[in-house]
Amino acid sequence: MIEVQQYYWENCYSFVGGIESYLLNCPNGISNENSSKVVETIIHQLDLKPHLTEWASTIVSIPSNFETQNADAQLTITLIDAELEHR
Repeated sequence: MIEVQQYYWENCYSFVGGIESYLLNCPNGISNENSSKVVETIIHQLDLKPHLTEWASTIVSIPSNFETQNADAQLTITLIDAELEHR
């Protein structure tokens, strides 16, 4: 299941310059048969569904989000330092 989430976060989502983008025609990362099995499993475990959905999407997307944000933050720090040197 995590591999499926990771596939979609890596291939169908981007976060660049503070802008989220979702590729709507993203290629399938799992077969229709396996997808149906996963959905059936989740449907029958109602207490699991909200927790699994939030956890899986968060655990996979956070590293990619922080990578871009950290690079933006570092650039901002560099620009601020350069400005302060000129004052």
